[in-house]
Amino acid sequence: MAVKGGQIIHVANDQVLLDRLQTAGPGNVNIPRETVYELGNYRSVAQVSGVPDLSFSLESFDVTPEMEAFLLRKPVGTTHSYDLATAKYVNLKSAFKPGLNAAAPYDVAGSASIPCLRLEQMSYAFGVGTTNARQTATLRGDTLYYSNGSTYIQEVNGSGTAGQTITLDEDAYGLMEGGQLRYTLAITAGEKRLTYGVDYTEAVGTVTAGAASVTITLLDAVAATDVIAVSYHSPAVESFPQSVHALVSGVGTTSTASASIGATSVTVTSSTGFTAGATIILGSGPTGELAVVSAVPDATHLTLASALVAAHASGTAVSVYAPTTKPAAVRGKDIDVYIGPAHPVGTAPATAIGTWRHGVQSANADWRVTIQNDEEMGNSHYVDSDFDVPQVSGSITFRPRDVAAIMALVNDFGNNSDALTTHRAAGVGDGVTLDLQIAIRNPADGRVLKRIHVPDARFTVPGYQGRVQQKLDLQVQFQSDQGLLYVYDS
Repeated sequence: MAVKGGQIIHVANDQVLLDRLQTAGPGNVNIPRETVYELGNYRSVAQVSGVPDLSFSLESFDVTPEMEAFLLRKPVGTTHSYDLATAKYVNLKSAFKPGLNAAAPYDVAGSASIPCLRLEQMSYAFGVGTTNARQTATLRGDTLYYSNGSTYIQEVNGSGTAGQTITLDEDAYGLMEGGQLRYTLAITAGEKRLTYGVDYTEAVGTVTAGAASVTITLLDAVAATDVIAVSYHSPAVESFPQSVHALVSGVGTTSTASASIGATSVTVTSSTGFTAGATIILGSGPTGELAVVSAVPDATHLTLASALVAAHASGTAVSVYAPTTKPAAVRGKDIDVYIGPAHPVGTAPATAIGTWRHGVQSANADWRVTIQNDEEMGNSHYVDSDFDVPQVSGSITFRPRDVAAIMALVNDFGNNSDALTTHRAAGVGDGVTLDLQIAIRNPADGRVLKRIHVPDARFTVPGYQGRVQQKLDLQVQFQSDQGLLYVYDS
């Protein structure tokens, strides 16, 4: 017998059960250690340790914005664009179930808490054939706690006043660390990591079998807009039945409605009413122009004040998409790559723009930062972790259909004057910035589930290498001039 992947559940911020995970975990924890020697001693004295460092990776086939949503602490369904540069502190927990043949197969038999994580890298990978679309998030932290109980991450909003108290929902196990006994593993308030005894105190009630009722007092005021997250272990058993693996995404089947197109707005009317977070498609079916709104349940009239949408909407039909089944995975046949003139930074195009590209074999996009940790004397953890400027890079592999297609690619990516202008000769040069978008469609209905957008991708003219018995592929590298990568949910 051994512990299998089906026994391990991963939850972010105690709200989002992570779907379609293929690999997940902290791997090995790095603890910097120095061996101390002394004169006159045939042996080393001891080892001195520093602040631990760990990397937690999450590789998933999920093609909805669920992962981006929990990284940015934004609600799925009512948030429609995600900028990874605004990622927040993330608290994760891994719950270990005892096995399918156990008396209580869905109860937690042990858990691990990994609090105060920062996003360091997000990688997106797509390809043809049997390659499933995947994304991999890499997070950095300094703490990993195991327990034979369950891990809880309790979240409340700040009160705006000093001395706010929080009573833990469950009894908490004690933890001895640095010679101090405390019952909370970690607390964050907004983007601030709190230190026990300095930023907060604990009032401990009756202790039973190592667990106690605990009330926390925050010494400084926390804004009402900030979320306070408390991680702790408890003997109270959590359960994750099979039904927790949600199959619902935010798009799907259609119902018809009518639209009145104005000069700067569109009014949509439905006889049956809209549901919260519905996606409204202006045009004829899934290929129409998109206008994503957070509708009021049962409202029959919605006005979309968007000149861009009004200008492109045909007015012939409106489709309202309701929840449906989330794909198990998506392959290259349902993924489109668009490249065109650079899009104005800071604006979100309603749909993929640019030219749909033939011959794409694979595409990769990577967002990454260098995490900088702050330390202070008297603290065994990092005070804070942040970064300066993101870097965005990637590659696209093309299989040109003919020589003319090769020349067109070279001209697009290496043009030294006007973008997309045909020249008799084109060199590598600096090229021009172009708009790159990768749209992932639901195989069930063709609706776009997610779009990856790099508005200022600067491509490098590819080299080439012919090989016998093989077709010619050209791999084109790109980098974002300003380190920009956005994710949209349509």
